[in-house]
Amino acid sequence: MFEWLRKRRARARAKAPAVYRDEPAQKAWLLAKQGYLDDASAVLRASDDPRHEGMLALLLREYGRLDDAIEVLQASADPAAIPKLEQFRRERGGQLAQLTLIRSLDGNPPERTHEVDRLLEDGRLDEAIDQLKGSHLPADRTRLQALLRELGRTDELRDLANHSIRLATLRAEGRLDELRSRADAGDREARTLLDEALAEQEPATVFDPYVDDKALDELIKQGLVDEAAATLATRPGASDDVRYQVVKLYVDQGRPEEAIAILRSRRLLAPDLLAELLVETGQVAEAIAVLDASTQRGAQRQAARLRAEYGYLDELRVRADAGERLSAEQLADYLAVHDELDELRARAAAGDAVFQLQLIRVLSRLGHLDELAALVASVPAAGPMWWATMLATADPDAALAEHDDKASWYAGENATGAVINLLVERRRIGPAIAFAEARVAAGDEWAGRWVPRPPQPRFPREQVAMWQLLTTKVIDAVPELLPASSTTVSIADADYALYADVRVALLSPDRAKISLACWTVYTDAARYFGDHPPEDAEQRLDPEGTALPELDLTVGVIDDLAVRLKSRDLPQPHPGGRHLTVTVPLPLA
Repeated sequence: MFEWLRKRRARARAKAPAVYRDEPAQKAWLLAKQGYLDDASAVLRASDDPRHEGMLALLLREYGRLDDAIEVLQASADPAAIPKLEQFRRERGGQLAQLTLIRSLDGNPPERTHEVDRLLEDGRLDEAIDQLKGSHLPADRTRLQALLRELGRTDELRDLANHSIRLATLRAEGRLDELRSRADAGDREARTLLDEALAEQEPATVFDPYVDDKALDELIKQGLVDEAAATLATRPGASDDVRYQVVKLYVDQGRPEEAIAILRSRRLLAPDLLAELLVETGQVAEAIAVLDASTQRGAQRQAARLRAEYGYLDELRVRADAGERLSAEQLADYLAVHDELDELRARAAAGDAVFQLQLIRVLSRLGHLDELAALVASVPAAGPMWWATMLATADPDAALAEHDDKASWYAGENATGAVINLLVERRRIGPAIAFAEARVAAGDEWAGRWVPRPPQPRFPREQVAMWQLLTTKVIDAVPELLPASSTTVSIADADYALYADVRVALLSPDRAKISLACWTVYTDAARYFGDHPPEDAEQRLDPEGTALPELDLTVGVIDDLAVRLKSRDLPQPHPGGRHLTVTVPLPLA
């Protein structure tokens, strides 16, 4: 039995690869594992087999002696050692790049030569050292010292230190000619020291980029606008902010011509102000040209307004025909205000929605119900306009019963809302509420949002809507408005703002009447991209502004107000106005 096992082991050994019978290699690995690395290296170095050089290099690399491994491969005549040599150089270069970089940076990266990183990572150590020796940057000098120290090249490190000491001595002793000769010979460190020494000999000059502005600021503060303008003409480096201050000073003193002269020299400074001043001085054509050339937001809209206001109608028509919407809007407004029905009809018949809307508004104002009715098929908005025109002067219930054949023109929530908004715009809030009540009675429960209700909570207390936050603003403003005053309060979200025109009157020592009209101003990005940004006039009711009340929002706020201030009355429309009123007890709850 044991004899059979011995024979089987002998046969297995005879068939084993040659590497397992390489006694020097086996001995070396065994010694290395036991910690005798130098003895292992001696065994492989004593061998005549070229393969043992590669084994020795791998062994040294594995135990962290990469520099020794590179030295072995450099001395090897084995062609297979070349790729290993390049690989080991790159590894060592990467190590040195990180090691020396950390030592030189110390957590605060200074200016350095980044080309050195690539050379080190490619294993081109000598080239990297030459690059660092030729650099004048302090960080590179520190890195060179760290690199030489890591590689154990103490002679070069000593020479480098002695060289720096000699150059520093030359500078300290004022021997600039010797420094200059070394610098001219290509010594970059000498060039750096020479430049620093020469700079110290020259008087220091500090560049102040605001020197022109400071000189003008003093004149502006003293109100010496002519002196400031004269100084400005000789100071081309003055900032646009200072130029604008001079312009404003001229404007405040009622001297628009001088302000225009400065703005003309800098058209991009304030094109809107330049256009305004040009209009004030009767130079409308130039003002329009300035706005046309401006890229400032709203400039094109203002140019179209000036054309309409000052009678440049031919230009408006040309631009409207070319598809410029802002000019089309202004031309349509002009034609509507001046009752130019023939041109309005012609342009509306061509399918332009801007002119169609203005045409039906003019027809409504003039009471042309038959023509409005004829337009419903081609212009659907004419239907709600017809009903708003009818209900503004007729009893709502009687008109709805008499013209039941036209009920489809206000069918649906959007059409009903359009009729109501048009009535509120005409200061006919009473008929607007009556129309909404009729729609509720007919089964359109959604119309209830336009109908004031007796004081009762509409939502659970824990639910708070934006308009309820607006109610809080109104309540906070009421005490300051007593006994009789008015104000506008608002609350804003990301894309819109809610406004309320609040009017308060003291009826008796224990009662006050509050009138409200609320509206929404949208401030989302779409308005800016559409060249129709929000304007200040939208924050005020017309005629002071351009805002129009929204009945459903007003109803929501005043109903909530009545509940929270313990009113017992149903909110009522203000006669001939667009406000809803409610009487509340005093003192306020």
